[in-house]
Amino acid sequence: MTTSPCGQPIPEVDLALITGSANWGLRFPEDAGLPGVRVLSRDVSHETAHGISENWKLLEFDGSMTTDGRPRRALCMYSHGNPRDWIDHSCHRRAFAVLQAAGVRRVLASSTIGSLNRAIRVP
Repeated sequence: MTTSPCGQPIPEVDLALITGSANWGLRFPEDAGLPGVRVLSRDVSHETAHGISENWKLLEFDGSMTTDGRPRRALCMYSHGNPRDWIDHSCHRRAFAVLQAAGVRRVLASSTIGSLNRAIRVP
């Protein structure tokens, strides 16, 4: 686990959930009412070389939701930064610095557009 200068440990996880602007009116996962999903921590900030990345959540999915029956943890963040009514176009550098420090290998993005693969270009 890496500790950011904000003093908050960056948890080691291999999965991240990134939500987009269609989620402005939804607190995920709290408002979704999904059984088996628990918020372990919320409103966590981490210092990066690009500034502070705020409002992270650490989620846990119980074994009923995983293929091998083992619980999994994931970092969750809103892709445009916070507050939700203002889009911060530079937050991605800070967010991906946190994901790299956490050791994230898979990203599930919902309600977002674009790609992490440079080979996929906008027409």
